[in-house]
Amino acid sequence: MKQGESFQIILPASPTTGYQWMIRSVPPQVALVSMEYTTSSDCAKGMSGCGGDTVLSLTGITPGKGKLVLQYARPWAPQRDDRHSDVLITVIPTTGGAADTFCQPDDIRTHLDDRDGEFTGMSQSGTLLVLRNTGHIACTLEPLPALRFEDAKQQPLTVERRIPHGMHPGPALRSVVVAPGQQVASRLRWVASDAFDAGNCVTPAFVSLEMKGGTLRIPFDHMMCAAAGDTAYFDQGPLGMMK
Repeated sequence: MKQGESFQIILPASPTTGYQWMIRSVPPQVALVSMEYTTSSDCAKGMSGCGGDTVLSLTGITPGKGKLVLQYARPWAPQRDDRHSDVLITVIPTTGGAADTFCQPDDIRTHLDDRDGEFTGMSQSGTLLVLRNTGHIACTLEPLPALRFEDAKQQPLTVERRIPHGMHPGPALRSVVVAPGQQVASRLRWVASDAFDAGNCVTPAFVSLEMKGGTLRIPFDHMMCAAAGDTAYFDQGPLGMMK
């Protein structure tokens, strides 16, 4: 298969026996988009004991060869006689594939997720900036999305990312390939109260994501504070896959 292309693996299954397909390992060359069971079309409504298929949808993201290891087993039972299925996958690089296709704003849905206050405490706050590829092909995003914080009139505020000490402007990071249906996230952290006693706080109404091809804008409305005269208000982690 070519980089950026999606494909399916269809495996016969009969879950009423207690057996089910389980993934033991996924090679780094592909991304698992979904794994679903569908009942056979020959199974009449209300009929029990019918078989069907387990359908895996995958997308090639990195050129190379790898092995997808599957197991058909009862999860609670000894697994001496279980069926194994190893699928050798080869992803071929291609121009115009995921490596050259930047995600477009129309194909990305974004929102903030504070994980029910997981990042809040000791004058600190934070959130996840979540991006989901709703397009039909894999595409790439910059590993550290360029963010712009804005007031209620969508005018830019002087709010900059804090640069880690000793890194100017930061570590070398690879672009992130996002398969169709897949989500990635960047963690944002900031000081949420005037712990510096400097009165240097802002409350952006929006945060916008600058992309190749356009801009995405979402409501923000969180107070961010920095030391007197400082314009670096927040820490930003690189994009990573969400489970």
